Amino acid sequence: MTKRETAINMLNQGVCEIEFTKVDGSKRIMHATLKEDLVPKSTNVNPDAPKQKVNEEVVPCYDVNAPGWRSFRLDLLNTIKTIKL
Repeated sequence: MTKRETAINMLNQGVCEIEFTKVDGSKRIMHATLKEDLVPKSTNVNPDAPKQKVNEEVVPCYDVNAPGWRSFRLDLLNTIKTIKL
């Protein structure tokens, strides 16, 4: 399993504490998830919109403390651990 697949699987199961280095060099700790019942439903869906190319080096996730979509780069990921299922 790749680092990306591992991170996404963990985020799909619950809330994770993610520690990473931002592009500017500062450290950040984020509590985030991809678990469907913890992520708000999108109301802005356009079925005719072209699909965006997925950047395999970046993982999008929902920040539960500062509510909103964020992302982190896999090459700048320090640690990820499940804190709440």
